[in-house]
Amino acid sequence: MNQLVLPEYGIHSFVFFFFVLSMQLFAIAWNLPLFAYHIHRYIKRPIMRGPGIYDPTTIMNHDQLSKINREGWVKMGFYLLSIAIIMLGLSFAFIPFFRILCETTSFNGVAQIARNLNKIATMEKVDDCLIRVQFNADVPSSMQWKFKPLQDEIYVSPGETALAFFTAYNPTNKPIVGISTYNLSPFQAAYYFNKIQCFCFDEQILNPGEEVDLPVFFYIDPDFVNDPLLEDVTNLLLSYTFFESGANLKLPSPFDPDNRPLNKSLQRFEEKEKKTGSLLESVNAIA
Repeated sequence: MNQLVLPEYGIHSFVFFFFVLSMQLFAIAWNLPLFAYHIHRYIKRPIMRGPGIYDPTTIMNHDQLSKINREGWVKMGFYLLSIAIIMLGLSFAFIPFFRILCETTSFNGVAQIARNLNKIATMEKVDDCLIRVQFNADVPSSMQWKFKPLQDEIYVSPGETALAFFTAYNPTNKPIVGISTYNLSPFQAAYYFNKIQCFCFDEQILNPGEEVDLPVFFYIDPDFVNDPLLEDVTNLLLSYTFFESGANLKLPSPFDPDNRPLNKSLQRFEEKEKKTGSLLESVNAIA
């Protein structure tokens, strides 16, 4: 079964809201049987016809009251079980909902999934804008795969489709199932970065000694050049992280600043940019 790894920063507010809502529903469901029991007792109470006098025809015996109480508890148990099932279903529906939200809005630097084929077929290439897309691949220490991009970088113009490849190799003597997350930096550019085909969020199984090429087919929306926030952005970094998948495995998030391998990649990326900028300044000064 496919597993989904979610960025922890973006999901914190959603998880907190869902947790508070679940606790409120649980508290209501927990007290509902007692509340219903007291209402039931009030409705079925013996009716007095006079001061201190009970109408014998309205007084229920102990067996009748026990039967009514049992029926009431069965109904309340059914309601409580229904609420629990609904809450469980909402918890499972929350994951694909968040994934759709990320793919639609590029929330937390998650690139969009290209679904408008007509736009892809009719979009025009922006010839006077060239963007360098760099690629990075990481695996945590617990993952035994060898994972790397087949190209360090490519140059692409907005409105132009491009194809890149990553390769994964299993050097062990046992099959390993992996699942990947991805991220685009800077995050603001993720809204315009559209993936037509990608291997992310899908489980990949590699047998012992098996090696596989993983394609990424993408394009940058032509509206990229019209965004004032990206006016000076000419370099993008697309990073993938592969984790070993397994039943009930809680995967660390590459968006977590405390334990994401992407931090090192971003640091290397920034250091390389600084060195390149310093070199260009030196060349310009000499010229």
